[in-house]
Amino acid sequence: MKGYSFIELLLVLTLIAITAIGAMINFGAALVTFDIEQVTTQASVSIANARRAALRGKENPLIRRFDIVNALPARRPGIILAEDVAEKGKGCTVGCRDRSSICISGAAFCYKPVKNFTFERYSGRLDEPHAVFVLSKSRKMAILVSPDGNIDVAELLNGEWKLREDLRQKSIGKVVR
Repeated sequence: MKGYSFIELLLVLTLIAITAIGAMINFGAALVTFDIEQVTTQASVSIANARRAALRGKENPLIRRFDIVNALPARRPGIILAEDVAEKGKGCTVGCRDRSSICISGAAFCYKPVKNFTFERYSGRLDEPHAVFVLSKSRKMAILVSPDGNIDVAELLNGEWKLREDLRQKSIGKVVR
């Protein structure tokens, strides 16, 4: 007799199905990993666009405002934007008076945790620094906005916040002109 028995075929199909399910589970985690960088870039671009509107002298303060609630065109499952984070990082000995802070590569970044902030008309400045956190179950990113409107991006790696120059460059390059 040549060929395969029915049981052998069922066994092979079962193994293929189990392998496919395992691949889909791992693929989902990879999507969230990629997605958090995309969300961080989108939020950075929203901040940069609000600042650009301020520099152009737009009168309407809503155009010059960044708002966490309305920062993204669509919600991303498993990813949230927040104004503060519990993990402050390691290595900083000096805190910030009357502000929250995170430790980035040994230096404290002090910020005011608020859900929205508005850039000053014509100057594009803020009254104080701000941070927006992009959080998922496995990764944490921070968008840091200095009083002069400059944007940096950091990621929490092994309990320490590190600057991500690659994501900063992406957000600067995508600003709507």
